[in-house]
Amino acid sequence: MLELPTDAYVLSFCNTLAQIPGMMLASGLIETGRRRLVMIGFGGGAAILILLSTIANKIQNPEKETTVDEGGVYNSLIVLGLACSYSIFLCMAWLSLDVLSAESFPTKVRSTGRGVCVATGRMGGFCVQFLYGPLINEGRLTYMFGIASLFAIGGLVVSCQTTDTTHVDLQDHWDYSKVDSAVNGENGSHDRQTRRTSLAETKRKLSVD
Repeated sequence: MLELPTDAYVLSFCNTLAQIPGMMLASGLIETGRRRLVMIGFGGGAAILILLSTIANKIQNPEKETTVDEGGVYNSLIVLGLACSYSIFLCMAWLSLDVLSAESFPTKVRSTGRGVCVATGRMGGFCVQFLYGPLINEGRLTYMFGIASLFAIGGLVVSCQTTDTTHVDLQDHWDYSKVDSAVNGENGSHDRQTRRTSLAETKRKLSVD
């Protein structure tokens, strides 16, 4: 285990408090690009996890014998800063991912699709504890951070394959186009044809305009 003099509750409090600027950044930058923000969040998180893995290995396997007081405070500040930075990037990634995933589904299945995404994420967070638990009990934090960084890199790669919905109309409207202006019957109703516009077609229209 990491021998840090800092109280675990203080670390947890600061880590949770760091989510506030992460949420503010996500809400302020969300219109600059959903997919870009997801990639920044997962990329920054992966980099910080790799740094934490390296630092954990250095603390657990020091080159020379040192007491906790000699380097404990310094190591605690580094771990605290990286943990807070990770919380910021994590908030940016997940909040922008929530918006991107919700806007990727049409209205008829948006709630169901979003629910499946949330449920899958919760199941993944539940199952991964069976992997992290033994590593923590055995003091292999380096491996735990390394595996977590691989998950973050996987999220970065997958986010590159998604379609960015920034400044794109949601696919929940119907495009009404006249196909026949002739009057049918005595009530004077016009024939119209409705069709659902695709995401690619909407993006082409926006680029042309």
